[in-house]
Amino acid sequence: MNKRTFLLLSVVCALSALGVPSARGNVRLAFDSTSLDFGMVVPGASKDLVLNVWDTSNVDIEIDQFSFGAPDAGDFSILAPSTPLVVSASAPIHTQIILQFSPKSIGIRSSELIVETSDGTVTIPVTGMGGEGTNLSWSLSSIDFGTLAPGGMLDTTVELYSNGPDTAIVAGLEMVASDTSFEAQTVSGVATPFRLAPGDSIAVDVSFRGLQLLGAKDAQLLAIGATLNTPSCDLLGNVALGLFGVAPIPVDFGTMYAGEVRDTTILLVDSSSLDLVVEDLSLDPSDDDFTIVGPQPLPFVIRAGATMPITIRANPGLTTSHVSTLNVVSQSASPNYRQDQLTVSVIPVPLSVGTAQNIEFSCAMPNALSSDTILVSNTGGPDVLVTGLQFTDSNIALLADRSFPDTIRSGRARSYIVHFDPDRASSDTLLLAVLGGRQSMIVDTVFLHSFPASVSANVVSVEQDSARGTFKIMTSAPVQAFELDTIVAHITVSNTDFATVDPASISLAPGLAGDSIVSIVPETGGYTVTIVSPSGGPASSDSSLLVLSVDKYLSTSDSAWVHVSVESPERAGCIEWVSDSMNVNNAVACGSAQLREALSSKPIILGARVLSNPAINDDAQLLIEGSDRDVVEYSVSNTLGGVQSSGSFLIEKGMNRFSLPLLASGSGMFTIRLAPSRGIPEALQVLKIR
Repeated sequence: MNKRTFLLLSVVCALSALGVPSARGNVRLAFDSTSLDFGMVVPGASKDLVLNVWDTSNVDIEIDQFSFGAPDAGDFSILAPSTPLVVSASAPIHTQIILQFSPKSIGIRSSELIVETSDGTVTIPVTGMGGEGTNLSWSLSSIDFGTLAPGGMLDTTVELYSNGPDTAIVAGLEMVASDTSFEAQTVSGVATPFRLAPGDSIAVDVSFRGLQLLGAKDAQLLAIGATLNTPSCDLLGNVALGLFGVAPIPVDFGTMYAGEVRDTTILLVDSSSLDLVVEDLSLDPSDDDFTIVGPQPLPFVIRAGATMPITIRANPGLTTSHVSTLNVVSQSASPNYRQDQLTVSVIPVPLSVGTAQNIEFSCAMPNALSSDTILVSNTGGPDVLVTGLQFTDSNIALLADRSFPDTIRSGRARSYIVHFDPDRASSDTLLLAVLGGRQSMIVDTVFLHSFPASVSANVVSVEQDSARGTFKIMTSAPVQAFELDTIVAHITVSNTDFATVDPASISLAPGLAGDSIVSIVPETGGYTVTIVSPSGGPASSDSSLLVLSVDKYLSTSDSAWVHVSVESPERAGCIEWVSDSMNVNNAVACGSAQLREALSSKPIILGARVLSNPAINDDAQLLIEGSDRDVVEYSVSNTLGGVQSSGSFLIEKGMNRFSLPLLASGSGMFTIRLAPSRGIPEALQVLKIR
């Protein structure tokens, strides 16, 4: 070895002793660390380290660029200095490179700091841990659940501890298994991710379900988080089939009368060391002669080695099957299906009832209870237990004078009084069943006969004079008992030339609190009045319903009739309203000339007036009402009595309109005289303004 080679090896050894990193080429820069480890940093936070560099040559070296290599280049960065920069050979102090670590996720993060210089390239390994300075551990390293039957479930609790100086973030509880036999969740219901402070723990519920696939099961429960470790707990379990039976087999209830009730007990026996799940417990046919009393909601569990009693009730009828099969299914047993046959012999019930019943009721009385008495006799044989009475028409609710169940002794009879609302019946023929359990033992027939209620609507005169009469409408029965929502009254007058009903006068009689008139609609000769009545109308007989007035007019007839008829729409056919009429006396002539003329059938001017007074032009506008067709003479005079104009015109019966000329010039008061050919003259005054 020559001297030059020896010196070169000495320098390399010296640089290696100082910790100078490896370089690509003969880079004459020195660094105070050959690698950097940032330690544990929580994701979202950062940590800085300083790397010192200096020039070992006698010439300045330029650093062109800093960069980071795979695999986690994005987790590391250079805060200072910026490039390019020159490391001076004669500088008395070192140049500082400030590196920052900001982990993007948990776990070990690694890269290389690549320093590209004018003297070559240097690489320095950098590492860090995304996470926290803590460990997690389970309170148990393994859990063995033992053996379950399919459909069964066991669970237990294991604690997850946080060890170390920092708070641990638990990102998830992960079950590593080949199927879904095992499940885990926090007892408190806290969902991941969650934090555990140093020294804290959280209870985790671990369950094992028996799936249909038999055999041994295993899994690993992992706690995944920003920690230095991933603790695991081994889970073990096994799935096997159990064994069960039914006793006694078969079950014979013996001889029973139709409608008798008898109970017996059948046992479901779990003869294995496993809890068994029963998915089906049913009868075929069901709800016929036999029923399961108070059945357990499905599915239910029979504990290992236990016996579960099931109550079966026989309640046979004459026309039913008298045979049924009890089916029990448990998918967690082998075999998974058991049957038990149920039988009963049936004889006719020793009961009889009287002849058919006839009941009369008024359909106008809602919710009015009717009563019937049914005599039930035990003709001999065993005592009979009656569990109730029931109409086959489900619309009718029934009340009885006795409590049930009730026993009728052999050779005895029992009378039952029943109360019901016949208005709710679907037909006029009712079937009343005597029940034994759920069965109808014997049936009685009730015939309904409805009759309508008769109510008079009377017109009573309160007061009459020459021009007007006041009347009230009264009822002959307490209408309120019928619970009417609506009452409709038709009020008419037989001769509208003689008299008419004044609609403004129609009002409810005093005392009908809460009632209201909702409409008064014209009809031929009068009006239809509709009353809404929450109270049901008058509460006593001879009570007033309405009050009204009738206006009288001149007529060749000497009287007219006020007529009333009433109806109740929701009780149509159930209430017969009897109508009534009242005579309206003839109008009395008061001796006036106008009345005398009218009574003698002479045409008269019933009314005349000036439409525009004062008049502002040369004409006076007149409105004249005549009793008949006639020729009317007219004259227009000034205040001095001088006639300004005169003439005649023809009026028709009813309203007429005319225009009469006034003085062509000047203002003043004018008198217009109107004289029908066979009547009394009229005089009108009009003021003209120019």
